[in-house]
Amino acid sequence: MQAINMFRTSDGKMFEDQTEAMAHESAITNEVAISAFIAKHYPAPAEGRPGPSAGIARKAIALWLSEQNAATVGDDGADEE
Repeated sequence: MQAINMFRTSDGKMFEDQTEAMAHESAITNEVAISAFIAKHYPAPAEGRPGPSAGIARKAIALWLSEQNAATVGDDGADEE
């Protein structure tokens, strides 16, 4: 028998990889700010649908934010006894 670790985000989605779960959670938490940044720097063309670069940028921003959050959790010393 093998144990399987899963990570559940606040919206109930399950992930096998902690990095993916953290990026997804960061995207949820920062949705307004990410959307404003994407709208400003990756405007949709006249057809109304943003290009693929906007989706790639959205994922990259969420991943970067999750990495920043993970780095600061251990740096403040609050978690240590």
